[in-house]
Amino acid sequence: MKLFLQPNDAFFFRDGRPFTKGEQAEGHSIFPPLPSTVLGALRSTYITEFGDLSLFCSNGMKDMIGTSESLCDAIRLRGVFLASNQDNQLNMYFPVPLDLVYKKAEERTRHIPLHALTRAPKNFISNDTSDTILAWSDSEGIDSEADGLLDMVDIERYLLKDPTDLQLIGLTTLIEREPKIGIARSRDTLSSEDRMLYRMNMSRFKNSDGNYGFVTDYECSQSLPKAEGLLKLGGEGKSFTYQDIDLDLDSLSSHLETVRISAKSTGTFKLYFATPTIFKNGWLPSWLASDTLSGEYPLDGKCSISLRLITAAVGKPITIGGWNMAKREAKPTYRAVPAGSVYYFELIDRSRIDDLIAAFHYQNISDRHSDEGFGLAFIGVADGGNP
Repeated sequence: MKLFLQPNDAFFFRDGRPFTKGEQAEGHSIFPPLPSTVLGALRSTYITEFGDLSLFCSNGMKDMIGTSESLCDAIRLRGVFLASNQDNQLNMYFPVPLDLVYKKAEERTRHIPLHALTRAPKNFISNDTSDTILAWSDSEGIDSEADGLLDMVDIERYLLKDPTDLQLIGLTTLIEREPKIGIARSRDTLSSEDRMLYRMNMSRFKNSDGNYGFVTDYECSQSLPKAEGLLKLGGEGKSFTYQDIDLDLDSLSSHLETVRISAKSTGTFKLYFATPTIFKNGWLPSWLASDTLSGEYPLDGKCSISLRLITAAVGKPITIGGWNMAKREAKPTYRAVPAGSVYYFELIDRSRIDDLIAAFHYQNISDRHSDEGFGLAFIGVADGGNP
């Protein structure tokens, strides 16, 4: 099931940093919202439409949306994507992959792809212990990793190893910040309290027609009773209009035959993460050994795929936490690999290509909370060595 969520006002999505009353003066925002934030809003909407809080707390909605302790495989989120709806044509946008960079002194419209090099370029210094590095063959003139968004057409081209003329969409062209200053009031006197001034970085889409929002792809045994409605999402319970949509995502898989041919020929592929990913060992998946960077990815507990990590382009970790409404306490905090990170792998047994694609493409492979939408991966064509 897929919903298109459009804000009715400014919105605010908190990151995982603390925002405790009287201790932190600023609530830091994150964009787009974390998958777990959207899943929480969906579950709240289901509670409103199909029951009430007492029914949910007594596990009366377990088969539909799980319990306060677990999702119970009743509902799961695949992913959340920034999207636009122009002339009834939906287009989704994805974080720019981190193996694309800019060149210094050039306008930030042209991307340069990094290559998996087995020989370090001149003047390259790194403490990386792997045999392969991601670098530009020139090694000079690189500014930093690209940032922004790519639409569905360009992300497909990127996965086909065709990064030329990609149209970068900057976040600042889509949203504008609206800082909000407030102060806490005493519940007894309703007057302002000392040392309770705070600031929240609200956001708003610049498009005056209201054509931007978020596509939510989720699975549940029961759809919402109305094709359109309202739900609360993000800080201060801001309202969003949801609309049931029939969105075909097959176009994001049209490149798989090329990936299949490439992986069979070179034995390599790459994984692009469209949502943040929580690995138990920091940036490294739990199924890879830290010394050899090799391991077995399990398949339904019956068999596994042998893989070796060649190299990776990983962004700065983001903090993921939250608040447990049932226990009235903070959820565990994790440092997650950000969306846009890219991992290059070698497939040891090339006859397992079909199993590989089924296991990874458009699948959530996060070590933790994969059912909440973390770790959504797309498989793509990778370098086979030095260009």
